[in-house]
Amino acid sequence: MRSLSLILVVAGLLTACGPTQIRSDVELRREPVFDTVTDRAVIEPGLAGDTALDLLLARNGARYGDRLIVTAPPETRDALRRRLAGTGIRVLAAPEGTAVEGGAYSATFVRLVVTPPNCGDWSDDADFDNKPDAHWGCSQVSNLARMVADPNDLLAGREADAPYNTQADMLAIRAYRQHTIKWVSDPMETATVGD
Repeated sequence: MRSLSLILVVAGLLTACGPTQIRSDVELRREPVFDTVTDRAVIEPGLAGDTALDLLLARNGARYGDRLIVTAPPETRDALRRRLAGTGIRVLAAPEGTAVEGGAYSATFVRLVVTPPNCGDWSDDADFDNKPDAHWGCSQVSNLARMVADPNDLLAGREADAPYNTQADMLAIRAYRQHTIKWVSDPMETATVGD
């Protein structure tokens, strides 16, 4: 009987160290929120169309990572890609059946906006329940959402522009690990006093 009492006391002490409430995965995950901003314009051929396209891009503050979905024929899309090549704006073809009459085309500006999770809500009382905190990892997710230049990369990866050469990468890593890389000497280390 005495050993049973001792076991119950030890078990009671051990349960005091366990968490009293287990949070669900939904509560523990602090995820960024994705919103899509769109704007549409009909672009006429010629100089007026170029001006309308410039106004569409300027009105939305077009920047790297934005998309321009057009109903234009392939040669017009290629011309737009060349025109916007240095901006990081991707020109994509619109789905079939969305054409505009009379040589004009529709241009839809699309931007994905990321709102980082709300971190730093420390309204819960401090306790010693040894339970996972809802803020663990929140700052990492928040910082990543702010640092990525193209928010579309957070949703899905992107294809490489050229075939990836893993053999060249492995040779470079092997050379680094085997110390066969010839480092450029620092001129300050080799300089002598009085030169």
